[in-house]
Amino acid sequence: MAATHGPLICVALAALASAGCDGTARTIAGHPSADGDGCTTCHGDSSRVADSSLVQAAPATGAHLAHLQGDSFRDPIACSECHPVPTSTAHVNQDVEFAWGPLASARGVTPSYESGTCTTACHGAALSPAWTSNPTLDCTSCHGVPPSSAPHETTMSLQDCATCHPGTVLATGALNRSSKLHLDGKVDVGAFHGDTWAIPTEHGRAAMTGLGSCGACHGQDFAGGSSGVSCTACHQAAGEADWATNCTFCHGDPATGRSSPPVDTQGRSEATNVSVGVHAAHVGTTIASPLGCDACHTSRGDVRTDTAHVDGDGIAEVVFGTLAKTGGAAATYSRTSGTSAACASTYCHGRFSGGASSGAGATVSWTSTDQATCTSCHGNPPGSGRHSKHVSGEGIACAYCHGGVMSAPDAISGPALHVNGTKNVEFGGPGTWNGSTRTCSNVGCHGTETW
Repeated sequence: MAATHGPLICVALAALASAGCDGTARTIAGHPSADGDGCTTCHGDSSRVADSSLVQAAPATGAHLAHLQGDSFRDPIACSECHPVPTSTAHVNQDVEFAWGPLASARGVTPSYESGTCTTACHGAALSPAWTSNPTLDCTSCHGVPPSSAPHETTMSLQDCATCHPGTVLATGALNRSSKLHLDGKVDVGAFHGDTWAIPTEHGRAAMTGLGSCGACHGQDFAGGSSGVSCTACHQAAGEADWATNCTFCHGDPATGRSSPPVDTQGRSEATNVSVGVHAAHVGTTIASPLGCDACHTSRGDVRTDTAHVDGDGIAEVVFGTLAKTGGAAATYSRTSGTSAACASTYCHGRFSGGASSGAGATVSWTSTDQATCTSCHGNPPGSGRHSKHVSGEGIACAYCHGGVMSAPDAISGPALHVNGTKNVEFGGPGTWNGSTRTCSNVGCHGTETW
C-alpha cells in the first residue's frame, strides 16, 4: 500500500534542516538531500526532535519519533516493522511503502494504514490510532485493565497482572522493562509458557514436576479453570481422550499397551536410570508370568483426582504386593539415587526355604543388566528337603518332580507355575504329592517318603 506524500516532502526536509542538517545540497535518486549517513540523511533519526506542531501534524513525520525513541512501554521499533528498508539510495522517493514486520502482524492481525490511521497488533486489533496524534499512553490505550478477554476478571488490578505475567509485570504493577517481554508479539504467561509450549515433549515433561501447579490455572479438573484452556479438550482433539487414565500416555509403549518402561516419562530408555531399570525383565519375562504394575506399585487411577500420582518429585513409590511378600517375606526397596536402587528380602528373589542366601533372599540391583539364572534366587539344586540327594546324588532332573514347570534341566516350559507363590509338584511319571504332609507316594523310584 502507498500513501502519497510528495507535496509534503518539503515539510519533512524543513524538519531535518531545523534538526541540524547542514543543508549542503546534492542529488540522490532525483531529489535534494543533505550530507549525512545513509537513511538518516533524508529521513532523520531518533535524536532529531521536531519542535514544530506543523511537523508532528505532517504524515511524512507524524509519530515517527515516538516509535523510534521508545518509551516506558516498549523498546524503539525498527523501521522494518512498517516499511521495506532499501539497500541503496536509488529508491522511490515520492511514496511511502508499507511492508509490515512480525510485530505489527502478530497474533493473526492484518496490519494496515488507511486515511491517516494505523491498524496493527502493537495497538490491539480494535484500536486504530491517528498517525499524526500525540496521545499520552497508558495500559488502557491498547487493552483494558484488565483486558476483557478470558480468563481476566473485572476486579483485577495492575498488581494482579504479575500473578500470571511475572516476566512482563512487576509485583508493583509496573512493567518489567528489563525483560523486554511487553509488546514482543505474543502473550507471555508464567515462567514456562514460551512459543514452543504446545510441543508435547515440552509441556508434557514439565507436567511431571507436579500436576498440582498446572491445575492452579487450568482447574483441578483440567477443563480450563482461570486460563480458559482445557487440557482435556486439547488431548481429546489429538485422539487421546483417555489421557488421564491411560498409563501409556505418559510412560510405557502405546503400541503394545505395556504400561511400564523401557521408556520412562522423560523419554529415556537407559536401564542405568532407576526410572527404567529392569522393568522389561519383569513384564516381558519368559521364566515367569509377566508382573502387573500392582506387584510393586500402588494401583493408580485418574491423574486428575489421584494427587499422589504425579506429585512433582519424579520418583515412583514402591509398595510391594502379595507376591513379593509370600510366606511373610519382609520385602524392601531402597533408592539411593537416580541411578541406584535395590530390592531385598523378596519372595521373588529367594526369600523362602531353600532360597538364596540360606532363605533370606538375594539383594538385587534394580539397574543391573545381569541375566538371572536358577542360582540367582535358589540353589541348583535348592538346599531344602532332599533336593541335593535326588539331583546331585541320584541325578534326577528337576522336570521329574516339577513337570508342570520344567521340561528339561534348564528349560522352563510352564512360566505361570514358576515364581507364583506356590511350590508346584507334578511328577513326570507315576506318583502323588501331598503338600500338607510333604510326602510323595507310589513314585516309580520308591514308596511313600517324607520330603
